[in-house]
Amino acid sequence: MRPGPGPLRRAPLPPRRHPAQTAAEPQEPALTFLTIGHRGVMGVEPENTLRSFVRADREGLDVIELDLHLSKDGALVVMHDAEVDRTTDGSGRVSDLTLAELRELDAGQGERVPVFEEVVDAVKAPIQAEIKDAAAARALADVLTERGLTDRVEVISFHDEAVAEMATCFPTSAPAW
Repeated sequence: MRPGPGPLRRAPLPPRRHPAQTAAEPQEPALTFLTIGHRGVMGVEPENTLRSFVRADREGLDVIELDLHLSKDGALVVMHDAEVDRTTDGSGRVSDLTLAELRELDAGQGERVPVFEEVVDAVKAPIQAEIKDAAAARALADVLTERGLTDRVEVISFHDEAVAEMATCFPTSAPAW
């Protein structure tokens, strides 16, 4: 976990001036905007699918945000909800289904449920990974370490257990509170 997006920010916009304002008058401070592809480009493409993430990357968004759960057999699955019902043609809890069972589901427009590693391989943009299931924290830490992704992936979670697990796995990283 790193303390923020740092160099991922776009260049500041030029200062705005009212037409009657002269250069000597004080100017408004410049703002910096960060564009985040929330679940890829949800609403345009099926959310949390490779199609959605690749589209967000192609459109030039600064960061791609995704959500992680652990499947029954320990795969790091990209899915927002704990259940597959809303975003696929299946039903049940992600944690009760194997990766093979999840792969059979249609996540919209023929897309399949991806795993985290597939998204990392498919896009160049930095990734913001939200741990939705505290059990997924250790699996994510293992992938980040094995693949050297700690500079490219920012980890977020509302689960205290997940944050604590990541802090244990990466003791020199400061959480961004």
